[in-house]
Amino acid sequence: MKLFKLFMPVVAFVFLLLAKGMTYAASTDTEVVEDFTFKDIKGISHKISDYQGKWVLVNYWGTYCPPCLEEIPDLVSFAEKHKEDVVILGMDAGGTNIKDLQEFAVENMMDYVIAPVQESTLTAFGVLLGIPTTYVVTPAGEVAVRVLGIIDLDAVEELMQQYKSGGSPSLSPKETEGVLGL
Repeated sequence: MKLFKLFMPVVAFVFLLLAKGMTYAASTDTEVVEDFTFKDIKGISHKISDYQGKWVLVNYWGTYCPPCLEEIPDLVSFAEKHKEDVVILGMDAGGTNIKDLQEFAVENMMDYVIAPVQESTLTAFGVLLGIPTTYVVTPAGEVAVRVLGIIDLDAVEELMQQYKSGGSPSLSPKETEGVLGL
């Protein structure tokens, strides 16, 4: 019961954030992603370092999550538009078996890497506060931003442009309202 009383405010806070919409957590310190290995729904092994030199959107989601389902078509379009310089990794947050994930990915034309829940993916970026959550990783392997809620892919394109022009990727004041620290 004590654990429930301690945990309930955190759950309520996360729910309010998701209800309000997307929140960004811009990193003030450079946080390099530690290499980790995972298997996708086809059984193929991947390492996050395999994608060094490309932008990586690590999207934690679930088939049972309405906001997650809402952002899938945009992620599919984004992956197609930026196939030369962006990799999207769809990390299942649990609750769906591999066969159902495979069918779901085909039905929703998710032609990016989908990984079933596994310890390495759940712990790679620290505590997962809710879904959808997306980590935007630069080509240098640094976390540029964490998005809790539906991701605004126009903002991601803005980050990519800032990075390409030699600047440090950051968000405009409008986009940083409600920022959470990493």
